[in-house]
Amino acid sequence: MHQRAWRHPRETLEIFGHGAVLDALEREWRAGMLHHGLMLAGPKGIGKATFAYALARRLLTGLDGLAADDPDNRIVRQIRAGSHPDLLALDADEGETVNRLIPVDDVRRLVAFFGKTAASSVAGGGCRVGIIDRADDLNTASANALLKILEEPPRRSILILVCEAPGRLPATVRSRCRQVSLDPLEESDLARAVCAAGGRLAERIEGELEAWVAGSALRALMLGDKSVADALREAGALLAALPGIDQARLGRLAQRLGARDNRDAYNAAFDLMSLHMAQRARAAAFSGAASPHAANWANAIGRVEETKSQADALNLDRSRTLLAAFHRLALELRAAH
Repeated sequence: MHQRAWRHPRETLEIFGHGAVLDALEREWRAGMLHHGLMLAGPKGIGKATFAYALARRLLTGLDGLAADDPDNRIVRQIRAGSHPDLLALDADEGETVNRLIPVDDVRRLVAFFGKTAASSVAGGGCRVGIIDRADDLNTASANALLKILEEPPRRSILILVCEAPGRLPATVRSRCRQVSLDPLEESDLARAVCAAGGRLAERIEGELEAWVAGSALRALMLGDKSVADALREAGALLAALPGIDQARLGRLAQRLGARDNRDAYNAAFDLMSLHMAQRARAAAFSGAASPHAANWANAIGRVEETKSQADALNLDRSRTLLAAFHRLALELRAAH
């Protein structure tokens, strides 16, 4: 598996761009009004998981503000190491298979975790915290198992769901959580977040790449990976040339992104494709004569994303999946004209 160079969200002790939201939740916690189920929602890579761990530090240390982020604090050290007994974090599988699902057995383990008595006895502590990162990767069975916690929340327990697409979660889960929306990072916060994560902001992010990054520290960090940056530039050039396709150039890109260690670049190329289609749809919607084609582009987004999801679930050949997606886009564009 390709190992990323930057740090895990639990290791980052500074919040970028979301301080006011964290302060508001701190006040609710102090007043005993914090909801037992929180859904942190927002675009990919803007610091939602980092925010979840920052909130967990406050709940488990009994401290707030800078005191809760003291790297010398014993509890903070435990959280950063992933060893605090009152914190359990679940994440979708990041193994080499791309069928990223949170197994129902993991959720049942979380249910059992919440049924135990908190080990912490610090002032203001004594609670249990569960974090599910990429909660929109919960399958139906896992989401249903989660309802036991949300419907009958144990005393002094907080469940934090981190997700990009809340609509993918069942209504039964969404209705039992309080949604907390986080916005993309401004440029100054983005640069600081990338630096704090151990990366470096690319010197030139412009055009479609700038739109792809869109205030996401994760995506800005990914651009520091040459394979990702090269793939995005190649995919961008091919998208700009549609409906024409340079078959040789597309073939080389597909072959490269089909390699076992190039999953990040492969996913980034598909993200860029979705962005490109969304931009085409907006452009069609705002031009009167072409407005009927806006729906075609919107439908194309769904079809291409469905093609990728099915290929991911079945672990199909990535090269062929990418080729098929580009040819579908070319057909859509020809139909629109």
